[in-house]
Amino acid sequence: MTLYRHIELRMLRNGNSLVRGSLGAVTIAIVLLTGCASMNLSDFADQRPEILPEKFFAGELRGWGVENSSFGGIGRRIEVEATGHFDVATQTLRLDEIYRFDDGHVDHLEWRIHKLDKGRYQASETALLEPGEGEAAGSAFRLTYRRAVPQSDGSSTQLSFDDWFIQIDDDTVVVQASIRKLMIPVGSMTVTYRRRTE
Repeated sequence: MTLYRHIELRMLRNGNSLVRGSLGAVTIAIVLLTGCASMNLSDFADQRPEILPEKFFAGELRGWGVENSSFGGIGRRIEVEATGHFDVATQTLRLDEIYRFDDGHVDHLEWRIHKLDKGRYQASETALLEPGEGEAAGSAFRLTYRRAVPQSDGSSTQLSFDDWFIQIDDDTVVVQASIRKLMIPVGSMTVTYRRRTE
C-alpha cells in the first residue's frame, strides 16, 4: 500500500473522501515524496487552484497523516484539528492547530501568519526560535522555520522545518514537511488537510 493510499483510506474511514482531485492528489504525492529539495516555487506558478493560506485555512479543518523516518519507514499516525481566522485589517491569519499522535502525544500550535507583499508571508508561533518565512506561487505555498518541538517527557528538541503546501482542490491541501536537526535530515511528515464544509 502506498503512503498516499494509506492516508486516503484513513480519510474514508473517518467519513471523508477526496471527492475531487483524487488523481491529482496521487500525482502530487508522488512528486512530494521524491524530495522537496528538488522542487522550486516557480514550478507551480501556473498551476491551479491558486493557494491563498489566509483563505484556505480560515474556518474549521481536519487533517490526517503519518511521520516518515529518514530511513524510509512509516512512524506515528497523526490526526489534526485546526481553526483559522483571517483579520483583514492586520492582514494576519490566526491558525490554531492540535496535532494528536497515535502514541498519545499532543502538540498545540498557535500560528500568526502575516501576509506581506508579492506572495510573501511571515509566521510566528510560541515555540518558534525566530519568525518563519513563507512564499506562495500558483498552487504551492512554502514555509520554513525553526521550532523547539515539545517532547512527551516535557523536554523540547530544536528542529528545522521546510513545509510545502500543495492545493489539490477548493477543500484539500497536501503538506509535505521535511525535518532536519543540526542540518541533518531526521524525517518528514505528510498530512492531508480537508476544510469542513458542513
